[in-house]
Amino acid sequence: MKERDEMIAKGLEVGPKEQDPTEEVEVEVGCLGLLKFILYLFIFIVLAGKFFTGSFLWEYEFEMY
Repeated sequence: MKERDEMIAKGLEVGPKEQDPTEEVEVEVGCLGLLKFILYLFIFIVLAGKFFTGSFLWEYEFEMY
């Protein structure tokens, strides 16, 4: 960091700032990430049903009233 600051003071071009490995990184999970997870989970369950039972709906039978 000290060398980078000295190069900036001299007017030389430097690359992007390096991340501090001891710094904690916070990752926010938004609605889009949650919806994507639910979609992937649904697809996984449907494909697992086809693999194990031969039916996408795990042999579920609908009853129409």
